[in-house]
Amino acid sequence: EAHAQEGVSLPTTSPTQGIYRLPTHEELSKLAYRIGSHWKSFALIIEPKPFNKAEINEIEKMASLAGDPEDQALEMLTRWQARHTSQATVECLCQALRREGLKEQAVNIFE
Repeated sequence: EAHAQEGVSLPTTSPTQGIYRLPTHEELSKLAYRIGSHWKSFALIIEPKPFNKAEINEIEKMASLAGDPEDQALEMLTRWQARHTSQATVECLCQALRREGLKEQAVNIFE
């Protein structure tokens, strides 16, 4: 019998679902909205290969994203997913959220 856990918990299910699966575009969009202005520090720690400052500056300077941290966050997450394909898992996102102190931002996104 399963019991609801108190507080914040990140997903933990089978390898074909849960944290070892690839995030959907909808999930990335929701996460981008939630991390918002934290996207630059998040980009510096996300695995498997964090972004460098030049890549972050490039995203920041894109005219179509000017001054919109949520759109900049989504651009960063979309690039991350495109360059790491099968390695760009929900697990990587959750680990980065934990390291950045933002794990509550994942609640109800990756379930």
